Amino acid sequence: MKNLNGVKLVVSRIFTSHGKVNVGILGDDETYVASEKDVLDIINSNNDRIVRFEKKRTRTHLIPLEKEIKILVDKMGCEHDDSFWYRGDGVLATLKVDGRYFNLEPRGVIEVQFEEDGEYFRNEEAVHEASSRNLVDGDLGELHEFDGWRNNNWLVTIEVDANGNDVSDDINVIDGYDSGINALVELRQSVLMGKI
Repeated sequence: MKNLNGVKLVVSRIFTSHGKVNVGILGDDETYVASEKDVLDIINSNNDRIVRFEKKRTRTHLIPLEKEIKILVDKMGCEHDDSFWYRGDGVLATLKVDGRYFNLEPRGVIEVQFEEDGEYFRNEEAVHEASSRNLVDGDLGELHEFDGWRNNNWLVTIEVDANGNDVSDDINVIDGYDSGINALVELRQSVLMGKI
């Protein structure tokens, strides 16, 4: 238990479903007494998902940021975090804050073989082949043992205009889904604080 500012919160987990960000409250995991900043720090340090702290009347709530951050492609599961799995999915999530727009999207080319001296697969074909073999993130790491990777893709955050056209260079370069979502949360804070 952390005693910070007199508001008791019990946070179970934060998750996405059907393109919306949800927060599970009143779990048994950890209890915090916190201010707005402390809640954001706690959530970010625990590698959890997108939530905003809000006081309404005399009650305190953790509420989703779904009006600002929209998840367009749900995470495939806890063992499918690597950017590899999201190669053909287009924009994964968007952020609209202070009249500005940002996307989280995949970039780069995948070229990989799944067996030593085996056939090389590219891009969506590689993702499909890995899925058909029931591979997970840990299996992808093992491909380094025989130098199976020629190239992997990555995720970026980028500023776009209202029509989705790029208006900036890559702001962040990220190798995993969760890190990408967290990058949007941090980007939101930076915009609101006038840092970018």
